Amino acid sequence: MDTMQEGTAAGLLLYLDQAVRDKNLDVTTGRAYRSAVRRVLGVGGVLLSQIDIRDLKFDEQWSRFRASNEAKDLEPVTLISYRTRVQRAVAMYRAWLAGEREPPKKRLPRKSGQPSGRAPGGPERSPAASAAGYDSTEAAIEYLFPLRKGFRARLHLPEDLTQEEADRVGAFVATLVVGSPSGSRRPT
Repeated sequence: MDTMQEGTAAGLLLYLDQAVRDKNLDVTTGRAYRSAVRRVLGVGGVLLSQIDIRDLKFDEQWSRFRASNEAKDLEPVTLISYRTRVQRAVAMYRAWLAGEREPPKKRLPRKSGQPSGRAPGGPERSPAASAAGYDSTEAAIEYLFPLRKGFRARLHLPEDLTQEEADRVGAFVATLVVGSPSGSRRPT
């Protein structure tokens, strides 16, 4: 039977389950990480119990996944999400295997009345992050989003993005439309 301590991809899944049970990883994030790990590392029917995460060459594994039938119909943004999720899960698990026995703790929300700018003993926050009540030092994931041919948008979002936050980002982007509703752009 696989255990978390074995260092296999199957152990990685157990690690993610434990992090969710211990409330160190959001349930939705844990499910997303598990799904990506199973698809990317299990490509071609490879048994997860036979993949040693400590020796995994991620770029080679990613190339196998990208060349597989499982990846050919996925949207570019989905592929970016899968890659990011698997890399993050593998990094967390490797750190845990190397002796960091506690899964990463969730960042606690800023307490009411805590001064903006610098958290006590913490690094400086950007004015925008301070005004919004977010710590700019929290773990973020960079997404390159192919917006149109020849242009990729860059988004920096928290790794534990909530549905409410995603809705807010979408609503904000909708306010930036220039030109007619048909999608044509105003000449500059």
